Amino acid sequence: MTRGECCQHCARYGLDPGAPARLYILSHAAYGAVKIGITGQHTREDRVARFQGRGWAPLAQLQFATGADAYRVEQRVIRLLRAEGHGVFLTDAQMPIGGHKETFDATRVAAERLLTLAEAER
Repeated sequence: MTRGECCQHCARYGLDPGAPARLYILSHAAYGAVKIGITGQHTREDRVARFQGRGWAPLAQLQFATGADAYRVEQRVIRLLRAEGHGVFLTDAQMPIGGHKETFDATRVAAERLLTLAEAER
């Protein structure tokens, strides 16, 4: 399966539901975008560093005891913002390493709001 089709329980990269994880918030000045995402604390791939290599700046990171906890918070934040009418901002083509579905227009959703919502959902 490709990265976008593999479930969180069988993926061998990024997120182990039972292991420590982190939720991150990034911004991209050229795209005018913010992004929320999650990754395992101790993984082969440093997801945040990979995004940094593509112009994303890390703004905040929250540590979680488990990947399941980080996933739950990330999904609650995304659902809340989608319910408010904030759609996916970037395209798959703009995000060749994945994660476009977790992007927002930075002029409508500030990075600080992503952090505030994530902290409230902890």
